[in-house]
Amino acid sequence: PAVMNAANEIAVEAFLKERISFVDIFTLVSRVMGTHTCIDNPELSGIIEADRWAREKAQSLIQSLA
Repeated sequence: PAVMNAANEIAVEAFLKERISFVDIFTLVSRVMGTHTCIDNPELSGIIEADRWAREKAQSLIQSLA
């Protein structure tokens, strides 16, 4: 959930700033989720790292959608 939430927050922010279209929100979140490896029962540090990674990944993918 942390990765999906982080990617979604970045995607919605990009949409609100008119950097991507509404349908690109789904595309962006899907691409981030598709490159993420799920970890069962992560430690807090793992969750924080996953959130950071997803935000960076989503930011980098925005360029390919614009």
